[in-house]
Amino acid sequence: MDIVETSPGGRARRSGGGPCWRAVAGLLAGRAARAGLRLVRRHGGTSLPGRVALTVDPGIIARRAARFPTRVAVTGTNGKTSTTHLIAEWLAMGGARVVSNAEGANLAQGVASMLLAPAGDALVAEVDESAFLSLAADLDPGLLVITGLFRDQLDRFGEVGLVREKLARAIAPLPGLVLANAADPLSASLAAPERTRFFAVEGLPSLDVDADTTACPRCGAELRYTRRLYAHLGDYTCERCGFARPEADYTLRLEGGRAWFDGEEIAAPPSTLHPASAAAALAALAVLGRKFPGAWPKPAWGRGEEVMASGRRVVMGLAKNPASLSFALAWQKADSHVIAINDGGADGRDVSWLWDARFPAAMRHAFVCGTRGLELLLRLRYVDPPPEAAAYASRGAALAAALAATAQGGEVLFLSTYTGMREAQALLAAPPAPEAGEPVARIPQAPAVRTEGPVLRLVHLFPVEMGTYGDGGNIAALSHRLAWRGRRVETVPVGLGDALPDEADFFLVGGGEDRAQAQIAAALIGMRERLAAWIEDDVAGLLVCGGLQMFGRSYIVAEGSIPGLGLLPLVTEAGEGRLVGRLRVRASGLEHVLNGFENHSGRTRLLGGEAFGEVLSGHGNADRGSGGEGMLYRRVIATYLHGPVLARNPWLADRVIGWMCERRGLPAPTPLDDRIEELAAARLAAEASGS
Repeated sequence: MDIVETSPGGRARRSGGGPCWRAVAGLLAGRAARAGLRLVRRHGGTSLPGRVALTVDPGIIARRAARFPTRVAVTGTNGKTSTTHLIAEWLAMGGARVVSNAEGANLAQGVASMLLAPAGDALVAEVDESAFLSLAADLDPGLLVITGLFRDQLDRFGEVGLVREKLARAIAPLPGLVLANAADPLSASLAAPERTRFFAVEGLPSLDVDADTTACPRCGAELRYTRRLYAHLGDYTCERCGFARPEADYTLRLEGGRAWFDGEEIAAPPSTLHPASAAAALAALAVLGRKFPGAWPKPAWGRGEEVMASGRRVVMGLAKNPASLSFALAWQKADSHVIAINDGGADGRDVSWLWDARFPAAMRHAFVCGTRGLELLLRLRYVDPPPEAAAYASRGAALAAALAATAQGGEVLFLSTYTGMREAQALLAAPPAPEAGEPVARIPQAPAVRTEGPVLRLVHLFPVEMGTYGDGGNIAALSHRLAWRGRRVETVPVGLGDALPDEADFFLVGGGEDRAQAQIAAALIGMRERLAAWIEDDVAGLLVCGGLQMFGRSYIVAEGSIPGLGLLPLVTEAGEGRLVGRLRVRASGLEHVLNGFENHSGRTRLLGGEAFGEVLSGHGNADRGSGGEGMLYRRVIATYLHGPVLARNPWLADRVIGWMCERRGLPAPTPLDDRIEELAAARLAAEASGS
């Protein structure tokens, strides 16, 4: 029988899950597992001991969390580990006995492992934003800090709006205070204003990073901005329901290397620390009734640590989504960059987010590596190519090349996704000597050609609202591949409220969040007649995921049928569970297999016409490829392949270019140097075959 006790917040908490012997046995089993692991690996035992303890005693988190008089939880997409680290270190500086998951093991097993420690005065727990729903009642924090919500690991979390909805459900019954980022509409809207405090940063740069959401989190209408910082952060208001950026209760102001918190000058945070993490931690300290102790702790594990290597300063950081990578590159100045991109389970298997990150024009040397290093090099080929960019077989080789390209006294910024961080740290403990070794691949020299002939117009419909999966990379791939062949190109973005141009040679509609699709569906109705004329006139088109669904006849959900444009003979029905993972397709007439990623809940049924291709691995239109993949209708490709599909698969991009040229009476496209794409495709094929 469960044991129910009352928390300091006055709310009934589940703290049981079994008799007293289970509590003792779970604690002893977890501690024994941790001791054994640390005999093998010094820093081991951040997760497995908690899994052992939870298996023996499912109520261990609630039972042991209740022993702390002060309980702080930190969640959000970016900045959790640094914010948690700062709060815990500052409380400890003030004499408190603090228990915290310092290395960022933030799922249930990591939280349970942390709680195997003896009880103290304060618990400061970092909690994964998706896992918080299942842990909220057991932790029952008196203060919940939400650093901000951004697109992240779409294959695991889904769209950022879904993450927000889960957090809102978790927060609703909690009695404690919520501390949220005022500049983030997704975070600021989570809890009732009377139990929410807000923090803000003044002095952040404005970056050209597309918003992860454009819809009001309260009513679904379009948010309007008077100032945008980056992504969806800024000064916003909803004209329909009146939701707007709240006044901040706590503000960190940065200017000219100096800092002020709530009007009082303090020591400036380190340049390697994200200012939002600094502001969140300072605000949390103020809510807890503590003062800034006057000193900034050493950085959290893997977040801003630095070493000297052969006379060069090397700074390490985490990059895992468009917002974090774009900000790190803009905020932390460096002479050379090492960027390690993996696609392990903790990183997210879908790396299409790389196409939505922004790389500064000042970047001179980029050395990429990791399991998806070639994907990043491909992205740099088409957008923001630095003077020197190459992919290396290992992190050591990439760092050695970066050191060789950097003068004595210069700086190298080493950014990594999650699963490469421990290897990167080991590398920084014993850095290699500078050496300009041979890379796996370099960006090929763009051909020097004279552009001539008619202008080919590429129309990108709703690039912000329907751009969740890096689909803008399709436009980048086409425009560059046309320009490299001497073709004149015009790219026309069409947003909400814009009119379609009279003519086009190609049009694209990508995938987006459900709320964004609802906005776009209404706008597309007004464009139906012209879109239909384009299709019948053999204008080439690409419809990805949500675009495919909206151009069909209907989308069937539990509440009924949502009409589509009816321009393609297909219907889509919402299924149980999402179809997520790598997608490999053989399309008729193409020698190469097409590679991409899929992430959708719709099951699509063709009512005529032909599928775009045969599914070799993945799902496509229906479970396990039973319905083929997508649809080919005249010269419109409707597909669930993203990645973006035309950049990853230049042979498909050239087929589309061939259609465009044929319609205009132009010569067929000549071959280009696609070694990067071929190497990336070969690696994916090897992984698919298990070799």
